[in-house]
Amino acid sequence: MAHAGWAAVFLAATSILGQSAPRAASASHDRALTFSSVAPVLGLPADGSRERGLCSSDGLSYFDASANSTGDSRVLDLYSVATTGEVRRLSRTAPVEFTNAFNRDFFPGNSLVTLIEAQKRDTSEPDGSPREIQYFLSVSDHDGDGAEMLPLNLHFKPLKVAQFGSGEFAVLGWDEANQLEELAILKEDGSLRRFIDLDERSSGSQTRVAPSARLASLAGAEFVPFGKNVLLALPGTARPIHQLTDWGRDLPVSLDIPPGYQLHDVLNSGGIMRIVARVQEIPALEKGKTDKGAPPRQRMFEFNAYTGERLREFTFDNVPVSAIRCAANNSLAAIFERPAGDAADTNGGAQATQLVVGTVLR
Repeated sequence: MAHAGWAAVFLAATSILGQSAPRAASASHDRALTFSSVAPVLGLPADGSRERGLCSSDGLSYFDASANSTGDSRVLDLYSVATTGEVRRLSRTAPVEFTNAFNRDFFPGNSLVTLIEAQKRDTSEPDGSPREIQYFLSVSDHDGDGAEMLPLNLHFKPLKVAQFGSGEFAVLGWDEANQLEELAILKEDGSLRRFIDLDERSSGSQTRVAPSARLASLAGAEFVPFGKNVLLALPGTARPIHQLTDWGRDLPVSLDIPPGYQLHDVLNSGGIMRIVARVQEIPALEKGKTDKGAPPRQRMFEFNAYTGERLREFTFDNVPVSAIRCAANNSLAAIFERPAGDAADTNGGAQATQLVVGTVLR
């Protein structure tokens, strides 16, 4: 029963076997950009919630406030940041009969979709172990209003969610009984439509990777909106990006990532024949060296979405590459700290900073 083609993708992702054949480097052109017009961002928590974000095709950046919450203190809130600087707190809810719930994943497609894991605690057990775990999709508009709760009845544990332009969903997860990855297309009511096997040509691979390594690779996967379709990427690797359709078609593309770099993440570029991706330098492993040193260098490129050709590199004036959040509407949006006038921090004498959002045409 095993959807072997999909499993093979993750096996190959954790092995040097099955890598794409080398090809000539693309002739890319640099584009230096300056965020000259910015707006203050007020109300976004500074607790690390903005470390993991996604953006919608209308340019809203979303962040998961539950990323750093634990145990019964977990929250279901998301935050949105508009290019005007407006911040909204979007509360998700779970059925009242569940005592604990948290965001497993979220996706800003046509709707704002949140994958919620909800638990019922057994108070008779000393350790309070869950007696029931259920998964739901919370589907609302981009402002968090009009949320509909869709219960999921799947034979695998869902970890990632996406939504196609048709309104149907993609769910990526882990079949614990068979130790296999699963990718399913769900109807608009949350019921199963079909499974997708990715890269069936690799299904005969003899590579063997421990289930724990495959699960870790699965947990690092990401869905990104791409017009009416969805991109599935494997950050931390140089593996192909898969463009998925709701009718089960898979269009893999290998990005021409520079030597010594690997994929960090993919931005929502609006699905206009281009993929905008952030890459990160692969750290050199030196025997006996434990000092982490400086963070790996990051770079940002625009690629042809169908050939993978590297078209141009974006560089930024006084804004780190890590601050870029969105590439929709033929623009780039960044959320970053900048000096706040001549104000100084009275505790250490350092110049105060202000969180701002800026946009620039790309």
